[in-house]
Amino acid sequence: MRQALVMTLALLTAPAAFAGKQVDVVGPTIFPPEISVAAGATLTIHNRGDEAVTIVSEPATGTGAWSVGPIAPGQSKEIVVTPDLVRKYVVQGGWTKPAVIRLK
Repeated sequence: MRQALVMTLALLTAPAAFAGKQVDVVGPTIFPPEISVAAGATLTIHNRGDEAVTIVSEPATGTGAWSVGPIAPGQSKEIVVTPDLVRKYVVQGGWTKPAVIRLK
């Protein structure tokens, strides 16, 4: 738990270079909480925590809904951002505000 808190604080104070086409997950937290990605680009979701996570769109069903995972600690998964993709997403079972993918 302490490691997750330290990683979360480090990510929150990280330079803007992290705001590219990758998001980092530590426990229930996704950083950055908002990212701009062009349609057709690949978004990498990297798990920096110590437990596997699954990322799900909100809503989790319907047109454009998606999920990816489980993503093991230290591993990454990718999604291709399409115009119809549901762009709010969370760590499944997490308690934080949804992260958002903005189209460029």
